[in-house]
Amino acid sequence: MGHYNKELMMKHSAPRTAHSALLGFTLIEMLVVIAIIAILAGILFPTVVRSITRANVVKARSEAQNIEAALMLYFNEYGQLPIRDGDHGRNDVANPGGDAIYNRNMFTILMGNDGGFGDNNSYGLNPKQTVFLTTEVPSTDGTYLDPWGTQYFMLIDRNYDESIIYPAGTTAHRKRVVIVSAGPDMDFATMKDNVANVELEVP
Repeated sequence: MGHYNKELMMKHSAPRTAHSALLGFTLIEMLVVIAIIAILAGILFPTVVRSITRANVVKARSEAQNIEAALMLYFNEYGQLPIRDGDHGRNDVANPGGDAIYNRNMFTILMGNDGGFGDNNSYGLNPKQTVFLTTEVPSTDGTYLDPWGTQYFMLIDRNYDESIIYPAGTTAHRKRVVIVSAGPDMDFATMKDNVANVELEVP
């Protein structure tokens, strides 16, 4: 009888032992898989970030070139650049922060929202309200953000010499307009990663 009970106990305990071993193995396996995923994520994340940054740089450059094309369409339509009367002949300036309102007004003109009233959102330089520039997100106040969420800066050849120096101290660009994105760091001042419709030099 004792021998029978001993065999019965072994039969009942065997499945529990196997089940426990299986649970233990699965838990270890899961931890190993999680560790491998974490390692791969750590390796791949910087690569993914670089790929996204490169794609955004390409997009920013393309949008800057589209803005330049829109300005030339304006020039062909009106026979002049969108320059206020008081600004004709002035030297080209480059102050993305200080020229923020002027800058947005230039985009307002190209986007066809300049009704010719000369109010705070227009200079009356697109009386036909022709749309030369369209964006993914329509704007009525000249807001046009780059892929990192910063307003594009437009520097127009206000003295008509087809020469724009940007940034200061670098070689002149033979352009009617230079369009600049502040780049991934969203700071025009650093210059190191700014994106434009031209090749920018770092002074």
